[in-house]
Amino acid sequence: MDNLAGKILDLLWYALGVTLTATLIGGVLSPLRGGGWVTVKFALFFIGFALFGYASVTLWRAPSLDSDESDESDVSFGVSARERTPFESVLARAVPPLDTLAPPEDRFSPPVKLFVASLFVLGLSLSMEVVFGVR
Repeated sequence: MDNLAGKILDLLWYALGVTLTATLIGGVLSPLRGGGWVTVKFALFFIGFALFGYASVTLWRAPSLDSDESDESDVSFGVSARERTPFESVLARAVPPLDTLAPPEDRFSPPVKLFVASLFVLGLSLSMEVVFGVR
């Protein structure tokens, strides 16, 4: 854990990017369905639930940190050299200074980032109902 602050900022930037993208998808679907904010809330719930399930399965199937198998496609919490995902590349172009906080091999893996992002999306959906009264 060389640069914990950089790793966490990268993780938060990814989670906020996914949350914004999910909100935009809900906003596009809203006029098509005629539901206003209710459609956005349901879209966030379903997208967040799907991301949560996908990230959970991906993390569950990832090789254990204690296993003797060394796989180049390690998707666990470990820090292995890897290529950026297309979504990470878009985020790096949007805010270049954040890209320099932590080198790619020192960041959390995409499934970990996606898991945290799914919690952000589900949290926004919940807060729309509980805090803002979208029913």
